Amino acid sequence: IKEIDPSTLQEEHKQYIMGARSRLHELIDLINSDEWNYVKTKSKTRIYVKKSERGLVCIKGETIFPFDAELIVSYLMRVDRRHEYDKFTDHANIIQELPRRTFLVYAKIKQILVVASRDITFTSQIITSKKQGCMYTPTYSIELDDYPPQKNPIRANVAIGGWVIKKTNRGNQVTYVSEIDLQGNLPK
Repeated sequence: IKEIDPSTLQEEHKQYIMGARSRLHELIDLINSDEWNYVKTKSKTRIYVKKSERGLVCIKGETIFPFDAELIVSYLMRVDRRHEYDKFTDHANIIQELPRRTFLVYAKIKQILVVASRDITFTSQIITSKKQGCMYTPTYSIELDDYPPQKNPIRANVAIGGWVIKKTNRGNQVTYVSEIDLQGNLPK
């Protein structure tokens, strides 16, 4: 994976581009953790959970798609279509597209039964490793002046999350993970 020289970046983009890049190894470590507990398989996706060192709930999903990795990641980064594969998403939009395939994103999560809706502002970056045959999208929460936290929806915080798309002999293995603090009160 090619390193990024921070001096080549515009100052207003640097924190987001370098921030996402710096979380790549944390994303890989989270996915490869031995502490995942299998929950179930739903629609050919294996679902796992674990508790993080920060005490947060982590979720992981793995599946195989017979599509090109670039096609998969371009679909995933069409966040305005996120509701098509995430039934909990009310809506999402790219706030700004930055250099180095980095995006600032806003997403609103639906209210589910008695759990209030949440929203998230985050940075995501597409990183390609031809040597490993992988594409990564490390993601983490950010604060943006134009999208301040409100009382409703409650602002959630993604410590680390993202997608890894790896070429296999059966297609591309697509793995999603997130370590998220939903904030607010949740029923036990």
